Order: sequence, then structure tokens, then C-alpha cells
Amino acid sequence: MSENDEKIVYGESELSPASEADKKLINQIKDDFKFAFEFWKKFHKEAETDLLASLGEQWKKEDVETLTARGVKALTINKIKPNMQLLLGMESQNRTDFAVYPTGVEDEAKGEIATRLLKNLMTNCDGDRKISDNFEVALTEGAGFIKPYIDYSRDLINGEMKLKNKNCFGIFVDPSSVEYDCGDAKFIYELITGLSKDELKELYPEKSSEIDNCKDCRVDISEFGATTESTKNYGQDGYRTPDNNGLLDYNKTETCDIVEYHYKKWVETFYVADKESGTLQDFATKDEAEKDIVGRGKTDENGNIIPSSAVIIKRFVPEIWTAVLLGKSTLLQNQRAWSYPNWPNFPLIPQYALKYPAKIPKNKAELQVQGLARSLKDLNFEFNKRRTQELHILNTSANSGWMMEQGSVPDKSAYQQFGSTPGVILEYLPGKSKPEKITPTQLSQGHAQLAAETTQDMKEATGINTDLLAMNESQASGRAIALRQRQGMVMVQKLFDNHSFTKRLLGEFLLSQIGEVYDVESAIRVLGAEFMQSTFGSSKEGIKAGISAITEVLADTKDLKKYDVVVGESMQSDTAKISNYLILMELSEKNIPIPPEILLDQSLLPAATKNKIKTIIEQASAAQGRPGNQPPGANGK
Repeated sequence: MSENDEKIVYGESELSPASEADKKLINQIKDDFKFAFEFWKKFHKEAETDLLASLGEQWKKEDVETLTARGVKALTINKIKPNMQLLLGMESQNRTDFAVYPTGVEDEAKGEIATRLLKNLMTNCDGDRKISDNFEVALTEGAGFIKPYIDYSRDLINGEMKLKNKNCFGIFVDPSSVEYDCGDAKFIYELITGLSKDELKELYPEKSSEIDNCKDCRVDISEFGATTESTKNYGQDGYRTPDNNGLLDYNKTETCDIVEYHYKKWVETFYVADKESGTLQDFATKDEAEKDIVGRGKTDENGNIIPSSAVIIKRFVPEIWTAVLLGKSTLLQNQRAWSYPNWPNFPLIPQYALKYPAKIPKNKAELQVQGLARSLKDLNFEFNKRRTQELHILNTSANSGWMMEQGSVPDKSAYQQFGSTPGVILEYLPGKSKPEKITPTQLSQGHAQLAAETTQDMKEATGINTDLLAMNESQASGRAIALRQRQGMVMVQKLFDNHSFTKRLLGEFLLSQIGEVYDVESAIRVLGAEFMQSTFGSSKEGIKAGISAITEVLADTKDLKKYDVVVGESMQSDTAKISNYLILMELSEKNIPIPPEILLDQSLLPAATKNKIKTIIEQASAAQGRPGNQPPGANGK
């Protein structure tokens, strides 16, 4: 990297000398940040162009100025936006709820408890909208991130789970990482700029003196361009929203920049492996592990202690840590990430539109991650130029001029100003030749053909065809149209596969943190008395079993995700439910015994109406002597 390239400038700290460990960590943060910033520099520039193009900025400033000087309007016909809107609409119509499916029958109650808590959690943090917004960011820029965090401003004990959408410009992933979930990354950076010292003190009150004494709290990245501006969001990350009434000028206010460095730290860990119980428990020190083994010993009938057969296994495991660097060299934090150990990965959930799943050359990072706008923007730029040229030719040829004998008309200016005006009366002198209008230049067929070819190229580049738009047959049935749309999804299926994977990652993350947001009392309120009674009964034993199940779900979320339940998705949108309902009705018409309760559950009728119908079915079934959940015709009845 030459001296004129982007640099990250760090000065000497004004504080007391840091420890050797802190100095080593600060140098590590600087080196890794420079490495990641240099790698993703070209990608961020391309992503900026993608973003602006999708929003409608599709001309270079100098080209617009040139056309304006010639009296030509630069047309912007945004062909990217309708393609984006189509995919975003499809995502919205096919949203799914999180569902925790049990791996065994004995775990059904825990699966239902976790499912209901997850649904309540998503409702409270506006999760559906956050997921859709993140999908839009990924389609536009190529990558977006969801950052979960717990807000303790209202509830000091459990807190509230919150989700924030982060664009790609402030996130720097380890360049050596190729996995979608960043599980193989050694670090992830988040650059946050434009914070005041008071805001930092609210976040790190124990570091107030260091923040006050910091003389240069800015990360100076020369010509950082759009990345700095895109991350300069004063209202993000739970910070106070800036005053918008003009009383405060943030351009003159001293601001601070911080770098959040999420990294893997290899820590010596001791595991107690017990073959009899089939458990594996970790401890920070060997002494703690040995004490646990002693406690596992049993006593025989003679009072003799039988030592446990458990053994100690020492391993170095990667823990997720978060260090926060203020400005140039002030370390504000270095501790385990708030979501660890329940969530063993970085506390950022990535979303990629398209990501090449292998390493690529260092100077080609802009090709590894791409959004929908990447393949469309050049075609859209070309399309706008062609249409602008067509319009310019048409406008300039509207009054193509006149051929006349010198001195044949009394007023040539009338021909110049009104020669193409409908109904105009123009005079010429007696005995003179009649003026003849110059035949206007025909509209360029070459420009029209190029514009048509560009439109077709854009359809092929996106894979969004008439099948996906349901425009093939105006008289086709709804099922036929749905089938064609499903076939048309093939070209864009990867986008939605990546989206589903991101949702699954988020669902697993939220499941791992349920115990941090709910306690037994709040969980019971969310689940409701009716669920608790119908699931566990109203007896003392049932109440005790219900509380035990809730406690296990809240206290064992790490093992719960691994052993007891699997996070999946269930249909949420009306479109998906109608499709399932039609399939069930078709099976029922083919004499496949579908219980009426299933048909009712898949319908879009109100819950009260469903319950009334179910009651009538049960009463009629009881009168006929068959179980209420058995369809007519079963068992010969």
C-alpha cells in the first residue's frame, strides 16, 4: 500500500501507560483492522455504487452537467427498483414464524414452551420487520447484518431483546473467512463514528476519566468516503438520537469513534467427562474440575466411598471476546462477549444476497459478495443513456426548420417560433416560392433497438421472468399461476435460501438467549394460564412439572438447541397458509382421510369460529358414535 492510499492514523495515548497486555491487544486491533479494511475497500466502493443506483442515482455528476449545458434532461428510469420490490414483496408474503421442533416425544412440552417464547420475543423486538429490512439491505448492497442486543433501560433484571439492522459499510469480516455464518472467521470489526463523550460515558461509566482525558478520539481514515458517512448514524446502537431542531450542530461538536473488535480468544478449559451419566461439563480451572469429580463419588452399603469414573480432559477452546478501542489508543473494554457461552459465534448475524463460498484473490474482494443491483446497474446506466439520446433526437427534430427563397416571407421569426405549432397560419409574399418544411430526422432505430436489448438483458441478468411475474396466461387458474411462479423461482432461489439460513441463525441465537430475557414468572405470563393448565394440568404435581419444564428451557438453552430441539420455521403468511389449505382440500377430495380439525387449523377463519365448528363436529361425532377427530368414512362409518 502506497503512502497516498487510505491509512489508519493512530497517535500516542494521553493517558497513563497501558499494561503490556493492553498494548499488545491494541496493536493486534490496529493490524487486523488495517488488513480487513484494505481487503474490503473495493467491495465497499462497489456496494456504494450499488446502493445509490438502486435508489435512483444513476448518472455521473459531470455527465449530468454536460447534458444540462446542452439543454438536455438526463432521464433516470430506475429498472432496478421494480425487481427489488418484487423480491421484497415475495419475502413479505411468504414470511414464516420460528418453531422449535422436538427431537423426541418427551420434549414436546419444552418445544412448545420455547416456540411460544420465541414468538413473543420476535413480536416485542419487531423481528419480522427487522428481518425484511435486512433482506432489502442485502439485496441492495450484497451484505447486511442483524445485531441483537439486550436493553436494560426499562427492565434492570431481564432486559428487552432488541435487533438492529447494520449495513455492510461499517462491518469488516476476517478476509480469510469463507463460511456464510462467519464461523471460521478469527475476528469481525464494527466501526461506529460520530459519538459524543457523554454517550460513551453512558455506555462505559467506569471509563469516564479515560474518556474525558482522551485528546484525539477519532479514527482518521483518509479518503474513507462513503464508509465513514454510511456509518455516521448518531441514533444507532442505542445512543441518543441527535437534536433535529437545529439547536445542536454536530459538525462542530467534538465526536468520538470506536472500533468494536469481536475476536476469538483461545482459552485453556478443563472438561469433566462422565461416562455413567453421559455428561460433559466445562470448568475454568483444574481445581474446580477435580472438586466436581470428588462430588460425583458415591457411597456403597457399607459407607465406603466409590470414586467417580469421570475423567478430566484439558482442551484449548475459542471463546468469543469483545474489545472496544476509542479513537487511536484508548482501550475501553476487553471481556467475553455478552452472548457467550450460550451463543458460541460472533454476536452479529450475517445476511448475504450472493456470496462465493471459497477464497478469491485479495484484489478481487468486490466479486466475492454481490447484491441484486450489481448485475443490473451497468445495464440500467446504458438504458438511461439510450432513452435520453432518443428523447433528445425527438425534441431537436420537432421543429426541423424551413427551406425558403430569400425574401419570400414577411417575417422569418414567425416560422422559427411557430413553425411547428398546430393551427398556425404563416404567410409568404405573392409571386414568391412557397416555403417547404425540412423533413425531420427519423427516430434512431439503432438507439431503440439497443434500449430494447438492454431491457431483455436485465431480465436475463436477474432471472426474473414472466413466470415469476404471473404474466404468462391471463386466463390460467390460480394453481397454474402458482406453479409457474414456483418454476420461475429457480433463478432467484439462492437469494431466498440464504435468507432462510440467516433466519435460522437468528432463531438459534434468540433461543440461546431466552434465559437472559425471561424468568419463570414472566415466562408463565407469556405462555398463559390456559396453556399451562391444558399442558400440565391444574394439580400440584402438574404445576410443579410445568415450572420445572420452564426452568429447564430457560436455564439450559445452550444444550437445548443442541440436544432437545431444532429451530425451524412454520408458515406465517396468508399466501403460504392458503397454499397448504388447497393442498389438503385436494387430498381430501381424493378420499384421503384428512381430519376436519386439520382442515380448520389450516384455514384463515377466526379462532372463535374454528372453535365453534370444532364443537359442532365433536357433538355430531359423539351422536354417531365415532371419535371427533376421525373423518367420516373411517373404520367403515
